Amino acid sequence: MKSAFSVHNIFGDHMVLQRRKPIRVAGTAFRGSKIRGRLDNAVAKAETDPEGEWVLEFPPMEAGGPYILTITNQEGVSLVFRDILIGEVWFCSGQSNMEYHVHCPSNRFYGLPEGAELVASAHDDGLRLLQIPRCIAPDEPCTENPTGSVWKPATTSEAVTPFSAVGYYFGLKLREKLGVPVGLINGSWGGTKIEPWIPRAGYLAAGEGDQLKVLDESLRDQFVPRDPNLPPFDPFGGAYRDWIMNKFRTYAPDVTADALANWMKPGNEPDKWTNLSGLFGSVLTNVGVVWFRCEVELPPECAGRNAVLHCDFCDDCDEAYVDGERVGETSAFVPNFWSLPRDYSFTLKPSATGRHTIAWRLSNHYNVGLFGDNVALLVPGVCEKPLAKAAWQYRVEYSVDQRKVGVRPMPESEPGAELFGCQTPTTLYNAMVHPSTFMNIRGTIWYQGCSNASAPDWYAVLQGIQIDSWRKAWRDPDMPFLITQLAAFSGRHRPEARLPDDFWKEETPWSNLGYAPFRQMQAGFLDKPGVGVACAIDVGDHSDIHPSNKKSVGFRLAHEAMRLAYGDASSLPGPRFASARRVPGGVEVVLRDCGSGLVVDGGAIGPHLFAVHGEGGKSAWTDAELRPDGTLFVKDGGVGEVNRVEYAYSAFPPNPPLRRKDDGLPVFPFSAVIPRDNS
Repeated sequence: MKSAFSVHNIFGDHMVLQRRKPIRVAGTAFRGSKIRGRLDNAVAKAETDPEGEWVLEFPPMEAGGPYILTITNQEGVSLVFRDILIGEVWFCSGQSNMEYHVHCPSNRFYGLPEGAELVASAHDDGLRLLQIPRCIAPDEPCTENPTGSVWKPATTSEAVTPFSAVGYYFGLKLREKLGVPVGLINGSWGGTKIEPWIPRAGYLAAGEGDQLKVLDESLRDQFVPRDPNLPPFDPFGGAYRDWIMNKFRTYAPDVTADALANWMKPGNEPDKWTNLSGLFGSVLTNVGVVWFRCEVELPPECAGRNAVLHCDFCDDCDEAYVDGERVGETSAFVPNFWSLPRDYSFTLKPSATGRHTIAWRLSNHYNVGLFGDNVALLVPGVCEKPLAKAAWQYRVEYSVDQRKVGVRPMPESEPGAELFGCQTPTTLYNAMVHPSTFMNIRGTIWYQGCSNASAPDWYAVLQGIQIDSWRKAWRDPDMPFLITQLAAFSGRHRPEARLPDDFWKEETPWSNLGYAPFRQMQAGFLDKPGVGVACAIDVGDHSDIHPSNKKSVGFRLAHEAMRLAYGDASSLPGPRFASARRVPGGVEVVLRDCGSGLVVDGGAIGPHLFAVHGEGGKSAWTDAELRPDGTLFVKDGGVGEVNRVEYAYSAFPPNPPLRRKDDGLPVFPFSAVIPRDNS
C-alpha cells in the first residue's frame, strides 16, 4: 500500500500534456485520501484506490500555456508544477538508431555531423524533451521513471545534446506542421531486442507465455543458496544446453546426418552449392546452419607440413574441414565462443593437383551470424593464402523456425548473482515505458530491429504483440504506432575502415540479402490500422549500422504522423508494390500510393536495383524503365519466364532512385512472386 503523497515523476515542471484528450495526472497517497487538482481554470477530484494510487482526470483542452498545475491532498499539502504546456506528446523508443544522439562529442559515429550546430541554434521553448536514462526492472512494471528523468525545454545544450536525433527532427517537423507545443519522451537502449520492450501482459494475452519461462525461473531462483552437493556450476547448462542439444541440433536430423557425412568432401554435389563472391554474412541472417567451401591452390612443398586455418572469429559456432577431414571446432559450450579467434592446426595432406578444399560449417543460433573479415590458410615458412575474397560457395543445411523452437536462452548465471539484463523479456518495458503510460499521449515512434533481423517472421508476431499491448497500456486502441524500416546496410559495421563505395558490384541477387527480408516484413505493417512505416532505404550507410541522416528519418516519421494522427489527406504512405504481371520480354509492375507520379533520381535506373528470378533457379540483375503511365517495365534478364521480381531487395542497394514526385518519399523495397497464371 502506498503512503507518501506524491505525483508520478513522468509529470513535472516544463512538461507538455496531450491536447484534445482527457488530461490524466496520477500519483500516490494514503489509502482513502481525497485529492484535488487545478490546471488553469479546470478542476478535477479523485480518491485513492486500495493500493494508494490516485488519478485526476481534467477535461480535454486545446493547445496553450504556460499553465500552473496544483495538486492538493485532504491535509492541505500542495504540489505545484509550473510552465506547463498543452500540445502534442509522443513517445520515442527503440535501439541504437533511436538512441543515437543529436550531438555526441565523445563519439563522432553516435551523433549528427551537424549536431554541434543544431545544439547551438536550439531555441524552441515550444519543444519539450524528457530523456529516460537506461534502466531495467525484471520483476514488475515501475510507477516511477529512473532518477534523472526530467522535462526540459529544447533551448539548452543540456536538453538537446543527448536527445534522440530521430526524435528531435520528428519534433521539429511537427512543430512546423502543427504550430502547437510538442513534448517528446525518449526511452531507448542501443543493441536491445524487441523482447524486453513487451510487457508480461502482452505475452500472456497473445498466448506466448513460454517466452517468460527463463525470466520466471530466474526470479524464482535469484536468492536460493547453492546446494554444496551439486556438481560444479555450468553456465551452459539447463535451458541453454537443452535448446542447443535438443532443439537446434536436432532440427533437421536427416539433412544434418547427410551433411556431416558428405558435405565436406571435395566435389560434393556441385549443383546444390551457390556462389557467394566472397561475402559471407549475406546468408547468415537466419538462425540455422550454413556450409561454406572454397578451393585454394598451394605449392607442392606444402604437402606434409603443419598448417593453420585462421579466421578472426565465427559468430556463433563452427566446424572446419580441409580436404574432407575435420581440423577444428569451436562449440557453443566454450566461453566467448562467438568472438574467439579460430586457429586450427593440422597436417596438410598431399594433393595431386595442388588444390585443397576448405569447408566450414557455421552454426548461427542467436541473432545474425558473421565470419570475421580476415580468413586465411597459413603454411608457416612457405606461404599464406588470404581467403576472404576466394570463390566461396554456400549450402544451407537448415533454417530454424523460431516460432517452433523459441529463441535460444541466454547462458545461465550463478544463483544469487545478477540474473537479468537489458535483453530479458519485459525488463525495459517495466522500467522505461510503463511509467509514461500514466500520461495520455498521441502516439509512438519506433526504430528497432537490427538485433532481431535474423527472424523476421517471429519478429512480426512480437511487433504485433508490442503494438497491441502498448495501445492497451495507454488506454488507446487506435494509438498511432510509427515504425522506421531498417536502412540500407552492407552487414559490416566498420565506420573507420569503410568498404569501397562500389563493393556491391561483386554481389549477385540474393548473395547479400542482409535486412531485405526484415524490411519486407516491416512494410507489411502498413496494412495494420493506425500503423505507419517510414522507408529509409535511401539514407543508409554501407559501413555504419548507424547512418547519420536522421533528419530524413525524423521528417518521414512526421509525415506518417500527419497522415495517421492528424488527418492530413495530402499525406500518403510511401509508394509500394501493388501487382505484377508477365508481359513480352519481362514484367510489368504496378505501384500504389504514387500521388501525382514517380520520378527517377538522375533520370535513369542504375544496376543492381532490379532483380528477376526464373526457370531452374536462374537469377539476374536486370534493367527497368519507368513508363509514362507510371508502371515499371522490368526486363526478363535472360532468366526465361519470370516468377519473382524484386526492387532494392538486398542488404545495400546502390542509390535507390525511385521516389514520389510530390514529396520525394522513396519506393519501398519489394520482393514479389508472380503467380503462374499471372500473365
